[in-house]
Amino acid sequence: MLQAMRQNTKVILWVTIIFFVLLIFLVWGADLQGPGGGGSRDPGAIGKVNGEPIPVAAYQNAVAQNRRFATSQGRDLQPSDLLFIEEDSWNSVVDEMLLVQEAERRGLRAHDSEIRTVLLNEPPQIIRTDPNFLNEQGQFDLNRYRQLLLDPATPESFLLSLESYVRANLPLQKLAGIIQASAKVTDAEVRRTFVEQNERVRATYVLVDAVRQTVDTEVADAALAEHFQANQEDYRFPRRADIDYVFVPRQATSADTLQLLADLREFRREALGAKDASPDDVMASDFETLATTFSDGPNADEGGLSEGHITPDEMTPAMQEAVGDLAVGEISGPFLDGGFYHIVQVVDEKIEGDAGRSVQIRDLALRVGPSDSTVAAVRERLDAVREAAAAGNLDSAAEAAGLTVSRAGGVSADGIVPGLAAIPRVADFALHNEVGTVSRVYETNSGSYVLEVAAIHDPGVPALDVVRERVRQDVLAERRFAAAREIADRISEAVAAGDSLGAAAEAEGLSTTAATPFTRQSGIPGLGRDPDVIAAAFTLPEGEASLPVRGARGWVILRVDEKIPVDETAFATQAPQIRQNLLGIKQSQIYNAWMEGLRTKAKVEDYRI
Repeated sequence: MLQAMRQNTKVILWVTIIFFVLLIFLVWGADLQGPGGGGSRDPGAIGKVNGEPIPVAAYQNAVAQNRRFATSQGRDLQPSDLLFIEEDSWNSVVDEMLLVQEAERRGLRAHDSEIRTVLLNEPPQIIRTDPNFLNEQGQFDLNRYRQLLLDPATPESFLLSLESYVRANLPLQKLAGIIQASAKVTDAEVRRTFVEQNERVRATYVLVDAVRQTVDTEVADAALAEHFQANQEDYRFPRRADIDYVFVPRQATSADTLQLLADLREFRREALGAKDASPDDVMASDFETLATTFSDGPNADEGGLSEGHITPDEMTPAMQEAVGDLAVGEISGPFLDGGFYHIVQVVDEKIEGDAGRSVQIRDLALRVGPSDSTVAAVRERLDAVREAAAAGNLDSAAEAAGLTVSRAGGVSADGIVPGLAAIPRVADFALHNEVGTVSRVYETNSGSYVLEVAAIHDPGVPALDVVRERVRQDVLAERRFAAAREIADRISEAVAAGDSLGAAAEAEGLSTTAATPFTRQSGIPGLGRDPDVIAAAFTLPEGEASLPVRGARGWVILRVDEKIPVDETAFATQAPQIRQNLLGIKQSQIYNAWMEGLRTKAKVEDYRI
C-alpha cells in the first residue's frame, strides 16, 4: 500500500494542482453567470457588461491566477507589471462574459454525449499540456490520460470539476467554430502566396535620397495656408481629451536607506556570529543562508555566489574597493553599487603567477527603493488627494497636498500619452469618462499617479495655428522630394538616351546598389518593402530600367537584372501547408474582427476608476 502511494504521489499531486486551476475557472464562470440587469452599481460588483454585473471575486480570481502564472515564470513583479496584469485580467473577464452572453443568445448548449466524447477523446488544453500525460517525445498520451479517468484512486471531485469545466466551455468552442466557419482558402490564394514567398528578382538600383536635398527652409504664411487647405484631411484630429495629473516619484527616503544599511550590518553580525554559534542556535544563520533568503541581487537563486573566480579587473570599482584584501571567509561592510546596497563574502581565492589574485565571492544585495511604509505613505497621501479632488477639483486638492498638477494634452485612442505611457488604457479612461472624473491611484515603476479628465475635444480639422509646425515640416518634405525628383528625372533621361544606369547615377554624384535576390515578402535590401518599388521590380522585363518610383526615402530608378522563377515541384510539396497556414490566419482574422465588433457594441462599465 505505502509503496503504491509513493509511486502515485506525483500523479496525485498534479491532479490536485489541476483540480485547483479548474476550480478557479469554475468559480469564475459561475460568478460570471450570476443575475444581471439594472443600471445601478451592485454590491460586490466591480463593473458591468451589457447590464450584467462583474463580481469582484471573478476579477480577483483572474488577477490572482495571472500573478501566479507570471511569478511561476521567474518574474520579479514590479508595480507596472501588476498594473498590466490587472488590465489583462479585466479584459479576460469582460471577453469571457461577452462570449457567454453571445453563446446564450444563440442558444448554444453542451449535451451529455458531447461532454463524454470530449472527456474521452479531446480533453482541455490544461490536461493536454500536463507533464504527467506527455510521452517521451513530449506529446500528449491519450491512453495515459484515460488511465487516470478510470483509476478508482482519482478523486471524484476532480472528475466532476473536469466535467463541469468542459460543460461550461463547449458552448464557447461551438461559438468560435461558427464564427470561423466562413474562412475559406482558394487555390488562387495558395498559388499567390507561394509566388510571393518564392519568386525572386535580382536588381540594381539608384536611390535619390530626399532627406539629403538642400532646400529653402523659409516657408511663407501663404505657402503654409495653401498646403493646409489642399490637405486638410491629413490634419484631421480624432476625438481627444486633456488629462491633468499629479505624480509622486517612487524613490527611497533617507530613512529607507538608513534601514537598508542597518539590515545589512545586522546580517553581517549574524553571519560572523554564526561561526561560533552552537548547532542548536536557530537564531544564527551563516552568510550563504542569509544571501539565499534575503538577497535581491540577480544571482540570488544561486545564493549570491559568483560564477567562478573573478579578478579585480572584472569587478566594478565599488566592488574592487569592498573586496580589497579580504581573506577567505571575511565579509565586507555595506557599499552601494548598481542600484543595490551589498555586503560580500570571499568564499575562495586563487593566486596564479602574473594573473595575480582572483576570488569567488558571495553577494547579499538589497535593492535601493522605497520601503513598504514609504509606499503606503505615498498611497495614503494620494488617496487623500483623490478624495478631495472628487469632491472639488484636482488643482485645489493637489495644492493643499503640496503637489504640482501637470497636463497631457490631445490624448487620442491610438496615440502615446507623454508622461503617462506607463499607465495601461489611459486613453480609455480619458475618452470614456466625463470631464472632472478622477481616477484611482495608479502605481508604476517610476511613481504613483492620480488623473483627472480635464477636457474633451470633438473630432475635426483644427485651425492652422494648432498644426502650423507640422504643416511646415510637410511643406519642407515635399520640397525635398521635388528636388530629388529633378535629379531622378535626369538619371532616367540619361538611361533612356543610352547611358548605363551606373554612368547616369555617377554623373549626378550618386552610386548604384546591386541588390541580392529578393522576394515580394522579403523586400529589397537597402530599400525595404515599398510597395510601388517592389511592384516595379516584379513587373519590369529583364534588363529594363524603371522610371523614377517614389519610395519612403526618396526616388528610385531600378533595373531588373534577373528574374528567378518559382520551383513548381516545391509548390506541389508546400501547397497543403500553405493552405493550412492561410486558413489559420483567416480564421484568426475573422474571429478577432468579430470579437472586436462584439467589444465595440458592448456597454462595459468599469468601477475601478
